Amino acid sequence: MSGGGLVHGAVHRPVTTTMVMVAIVLFGLVALTRLPVALLPDLGYPSVTIRTDYADAAPSEVEELITRPIEELGERAKKWLKEVLLPKMKAKHPAAAIETELRASTPAFSPEGNDDAKVLAGSWSGSNTVGAVVYATEAGIFRKVLGVPTVVCGPGDIAQAHQPNEFILASQIDAGEEFMKRVLEWSCRD
Repeated sequence: MSGGGLVHGAVHRPVTTTMVMVAIVLFGLVALTRLPVALLPDLGYPSVTIRTDYADAAPSEVEELITRPIEELGERAKKWLKEVLLPKMKAKHPAAAIETELRASTPAFSPEGNDDAKVLAGSWSGSNTVGAVVYATEAGIFRKVLGVPTVVCGPGDIAQAHQPNEFILASQIDAGEEFMKRVLEWSCRD
């Protein structure tokens, strides 16, 4: 039986087989780099993200003075999109559409009320200072949506937090560790 064919040639000529495979890979890579951009479209969708910060303000102030007016602007923007822009778009292309979607919303967290949680956290930390934070936290969800007494605690200085050169002192980490030990002791008591 005479052995010929593609398999026989590939097995008995490994250098030739390797060179053919390398050539195919190289041609594929060259072809890939020359593909028109139209064949690989950018699928990013236009979106608008609005984040509200107001330094040294209570979350309730941020909600009242900034977030609510922006939300009202959002409603006016939706009305403009529907009543002004969409008809112009449909005049050029009848199937045109505009969709808006709220992707995320975090209720503001305010230290007002919540007295039992504040007293308990104060006893663990050894502090009776109550303040507000101006960044988003899940605490507003627990407090306002679920009705769970909530406090936000953490090591460091809020004035230093969320800065490009943010740092926490070793003594603040030690204080945080002591706080957590007190929480654990309280939760394991009889």
